[in-house]
Amino acid sequence: MTDNLPSELVFQGNLSASSGNAGYANGIVSWMGDVTAAEPVTVTFSVTLDSQITTAQVITNTAMIEDGLGGELQRKVTIIANGVAVYLPVTIR
Repeated sequence: MTDNLPSELVFQGNLSASSGNAGYANGIVSWMGDVTAAEPVTVTFSVTLDSQITTAQVITNTAMIEDGLGGELQRKVTIIANGVAVYLPVTIR
């Protein structure tokens, strides 16, 4: 698994994996190991938003997972950073 972190995110550490070997270098979180149907693997780590980002932005993070048979899977998550809540008036009749 490789996760090339978006430039808007800053890696903070706390990298762990329930099995196998996880690592971080040059903006890329990686993991290598075996996965069985009976024992899924969880990889966790911490990031923060780059302090230079002060306006609302959509940020998408994509992890690539090699299936061991020559195929690749993509897993994406999208967040809205620095979003603004909007409250509309409610009219009751």
